[in-house]
Amino acid sequence: MQSVVKKLRERAQLSQQALAQRLGVSLASIQGWEAGRNISPNALQRVLDFAREGHFDDILDELEPTAPGAEATNDEQRWVKTLLAVLRSGDHAAVDAVQKNLLLARRLTKQVKHGKTR
Repeated sequence: MQSVVKKLRERAQLSQQALAQRLGVSLASIQGWEAGRNISPNALQRVLDFAREGHFDDILDELEPTAPGAEATNDEQRWVKTLLAVLRSGDHAAVDAVQKNLLLARRLTKQVKHGKTR
């Protein structure tokens, strides 16, 4: 995600601070995303909306489902394509459902890691 946010920002000729203001997030968030930190589904929706408004959809096609140099499985590639389709749809109920499922998956993963399965 880092290169996508940076490419969008540079293509729009905005500083990190200006993009942060435009998306309604902190400067630290923009800096973090450009450095490779995870982006929440809500923030990703804002980035996608910004890309659509500026007609920068070509940059979004560069999203990689895995770290650079790593091979994505077919399942991962399908997941990323599905997630992007939901986010691009602008269907806020679908975006909310995806976010809730991601949060649930994160909780369950932590439970499994700590041996707290039911």
